[in-house]
Amino acid sequence: MNIKGLKKIAGETKILKGFYSGEYLQLNYNKKTGEAWTDYFYSLGQNSWKEYNDSDIINCGNISEKKTMKEIAGIIHEAILKDLYHRLEMAKTTAKAAREIEDFGTALEQDAIADDIRLYIREEKAKEDHTRQDFFAGIHKAL
Repeated sequence: MNIKGLKKIAGETKILKGFYSGEYLQLNYNKKTGEAWTDYFYSLGQNSWKEYNDSDIINCGNISEKKTMKEIAGIIHEAILKDLYHRLEMAKTTAKAAREIEDFGTALEQDAIADDIRLYIREEKAKEDHTRQDFFAGIHKAL
């Protein structure tokens, strides 16, 4: 896998003085273009970040100390694997949810059929009761 921008990022990390300095770089990678880049932040506790609304862009984490090109590539590879694992888990969850929705839909259909049967029985019972009432009313008139 060819990652563009490793040399530049390695150079950017030379200014970093460690986690407690407050300076850090958010490492990003675009899966579609193969480009890697950083966003600079100063925040004690590393509470700032940039979000990209693009499913091809992975936030690979923060770097707060000097890194080599090889180390940066390793961080990106790990982030790609985590992203892939997350997507696979989401796909499993989505597939499971789809099956559950389908099962729920089937249960609802069965409930609807059961409701239709109950309604039919009530209607037939009402007709029977009405017929019985008419029969007794006719006898009562005849007497």
